[in-house]
Amino acid sequence: MPSSPSGLRSARAASVGLVVAGLGVAGLAAAGCRAAVDRAFQRPTVTFSGATLRGVSPTGGTIDVVAVVHNPNPYPLRAARVRYHLLTADSAEVGGGEATDSLAVAARDSATLVLPVTVPLAGLLRAGVGVLSGAATTGDAEYRVLGDVVLAHTPVGDVTVPLDVRGRAALARR
Repeated sequence: MPSSPSGLRSARAASVGLVVAGLGVAGLAAAGCRAAVDRAFQRPTVTFSGATLRGVSPTGGTIDVVAVVHNPNPYPLRAARVRYHLLTADSAEVGGGEATDSLAVAARDSATLVLPVTVPLAGLLRAGVGVLSGAATTGDAEYRVLGDVVLAHTPVGDVTVPLDVRGRAALARR
């Protein structure tokens, strides 16, 4: 026996209602998961500690940028990879690099992160101008490090944390 048009409309309305209710439950579950993730993982903080000119050659040099990573979590963190770019105060890129050495930060503790920045000769000259112009007023220069840190094996999986550290440094040669 064929269904009546009003019966089809009621069935469709019920189906649409179930789909909407299901989407609502999924949305609440996703929001609950996000809240659980936020409680399970707190982003570490990174502060600038200094910069040291490690070495110079006719083609460029290496600047070690030193940062301190603070882990607010009740479990240790391991940085599997760090990609970074060193910029002067006027946002001119001086150099960059990538570190794949693992950095471990104990639970609720801090660790020092040394980022070796390979700098071509033109970058060293730009950095030198920054130091000289800063030295006229404060004796040091402003720097910014941009990049990202991949934290491996956290309770919420691998997490990429943006790196944006600013600081002032005199490039004292080591």
